[in-house]
Amino acid sequence: MDDAKLLVKLSVIVDGQTVKARIEIANKSQTAVELFRPLLGPDETLSMNLFKIKDAQDKLLKYRGILAKRRLAKSDFVSLAPGATMAADFRLDQHYDFPPRGGAFKVTFSAYNQSLNDDDPLMPLRSNEVVINLPAK
Repeated sequence: MDDAKLLVKLSVIVDGQTVKARIEIANKSQTAVELFRPLLGPDETLSMNLFKIKDAQDKLLKYRGILAKRRLAKSDFVSLAPGATMAADFRLDQHYDFPPRGGAFKVTFSAYNQSLNDDDPLMPLRSNEVVINLPAK
């Protein structure tokens, strides 16, 4: 996506059964972008399904985290200046149903940046794909 305003970079670290993802969202445009705060999850917590995780058979893992819906307010957004980057860390093992057998998994951050204005189109955000190997429990 060369014309994308926001560039999303994903890295994932596996330590035993702990799976930590870090996303970095960079504003590549010439203007500030209002970024939906839940995309930056406080304290490694997800309030929506932000990742697509597939096993070796390309089957999506089930998201078992919370799904929070509420009316949007200006306080739900943070301004990302031109050229600036924001990062967020997430514990994927606490929010996705990794099987006890472990194995190889493909992880991608895949979400939409919300807008306060209902007439504005949703901005798709998609990261690079990262392949991880999780040991059996």
